Amino acid sequence: MAKVEFFNIDLVKEYFNTCGEYFDLVKKPFQTIPFKQIWSCNQSNWEDAFRTWGAFQVWLAAGIILLSNIILVAAFPEYIGTAIFNIIYGICTAYLWAHLGWFCVSKKDGCCCALVVCCTGGKIFILLWGIWCVFWGVLMIISAIDYIGYGGAATVAGLLYCVYTISWIYMGVCLIRVWQSKGSEVTPVKMKEVVVGEKQNEPVGAPVVAGENQNEKPKTLS
Repeated sequence: MAKVEFFNIDLVKEYFNTCGEYFDLVKKPFQTIPFKQIWSCNQSNWEDAFRTWGAFQVWLAAGIILLSNIILVAAFPEYIGTAIFNIIYGICTAYLWAHLGWFCVSKKDGCCCALVVCCTGGKIFILLWGIWCVFWGVLMIISAIDYIGYGGAATVAGLLYCVYTISWIYMGVCLIRVWQSKGSEVTPVKMKEVVVGEKQNEPVGAPVVAGENQNEKPKTLS
């Protein structure tokens, strides 16, 4: 049963309380599935595969983002300021997205948060997370191909980013398979099944109680 909540402080606290647990997963990403096995299209446990890919993606991001920016700085020394920002931003973003996806799927069995609004208790959100991961991977490929067009060091950096996108697409596939294994919940949630805050079946209109220049040098990859 899906539940829509606003300003759910308890959910935020629960997320931050898992930081230590997830950091341990990132330190040893192949605890449940060995490195060679995660590339397989057949997994005995797709949720474990997603968790492994998410943690491995952090290391892959760190290595590729660091290496590609070093290459760019070697070719364009004036790029160093942007490179430092890209390295810090890219690695932190990779970790935060991996942690958030793991929390929403593995800990909450499907949820989605946008600013102050959170939807929990719906397995359909596992599918949405999977679609988003694949979509983000495709966008990164398009950006990397555009980057390759600059030639030279930018081509090498672009190819490295293409490798990195594999992790996102694999994560998306894993989540779609997780959703399928949980019953392929595809139909929209009925209005009577939606809970707002802590109250259910409130009349429409009832007040909601707050709950908790292009040829000179390459542009920056997003």
